[in-house]
Amino acid sequence: MTNQDTKEILRKIVSEIIEDNDFEDDAKFIEELGIDSMLIIEILVRVEKTFKITIPESYIPQFTDVNAMYNAVQELLQNK
Repeated sequence: MTNQDTKEILRKIVSEIIEDNDFEDDAKFIEELGIDSMLIIEILVRVEKTFKITIPESYIPQFTDVNAMYNAVQELLQNK
């Protein structure tokens, strides 16, 4: 899987959960997209299942937008 594939998968997860695909990868989940904490948890669960990783609690604050989420997931995948 390439880095671009990873980012596209993350973008798809977010777009399916919020039922909107018209957003920039740097759009802040809470401030700009209005994603609440329950939807963020849903995103985290889907990411864990999709990439077969466990997201430590310390990583959760990094999940602010698709770009930041991508960086966190890449780091977790490399340390897997």
